This record gives sequence, structure tokens and C-alpha cells, in this order.
Amino acid sequence: RTLDVFNVGEYGGVHAARDVEKVREKVFTRTSLDVCSEAFDPAAAAARLARETSTVAVAVMNQGVSPGTGNIIKNEALHRARVAPDRKVGDLSEDEVKAVVRELRSYARAWLQGRRPPFLVYDKAACGDCGGTVSVSKGAATAGRVTFHCAA
Repeated sequence: RTLDVFNVGEYGGVHAARDVEKVREKVFTRTSLDVCSEAFDPAAAAARLARETSTVAVAVMNQGVSPGTGNIIKNEALHRARVAPDRKVGDLSEDEVKAVVRELRSYARAWLQGRRPPFLVYDKAACGDCGGTVSVSKGAATAGRVTFHCAA
């Protein structure tokens, strides 16, 4: 693996990074966690997510935990994994963590490939699966992002 590393300075100047090995490791680690990357490693992503102590909504929006995950992907993937966004990651089973990672990856990749799945809960009043009421929340448990969830 090779990577030429440069920093863009505050005024647009480019200079070699001071700690090239640290930057390389960060880039390659993020690549293996990035839900859109060809080099995505589901086991590494699940292990990284499982170490979080926050709610699952906050954890998956953290780009150091799940790079490439945006708000729509978060909402739809958590719904498809059947995991409530306000649950603490530490309370999830191993299977639930794997399901979250699988659904994040699946939704993001489909969208990236030009075939975004339909919204089932995002910006919906009724759930696209069951027709139940979709609740909307925003606050610390959801990283301050609008979050849609069907509790049915």
C-alpha cells in the first residue's frame, strides 16, 4: 500500500505531512470502515461500532466510527436493522451490531451505485413497511440530527 501524504495549509499552501505513518494509518483504517469503500471490512466496522458507549444514532454518525454514513443512511439502515436509534450501543447484541453494519453498507452502496432504495421512514409520517406512525426526534440521543423511527 502506498500513499503520498500532503497537508493543505491554512492559506492553500501544500507541504509534506509531519507524521506520514500516522496519516497513512488513519487513511487506510478509515477506508476499511467506510461503508462506501471497496476495501470495507464488516468485521472491523462491527468491532469499532461495538466499542462505542453512546446511542447507536450518535455512534453511526461519528465519521471516525462509520465514515460515509449520513443522516438519511442512518435513519433507513437503523430501521432496516430493526434497531431503535436511541438505544445505547452497549445494549445491542452482537447480531444487532452486525445487522446495523450490514444495513449501513447495503443502503450506502446501493445509493452510491445509483439505485437508492426507497425511503421507508426518512421524512415519512407513516412507515413504508407497516404503515405505523413514524416518530421524529432531535437531540443529544440523535447527535442533534433529525431522526425518524417506527417503533412498531
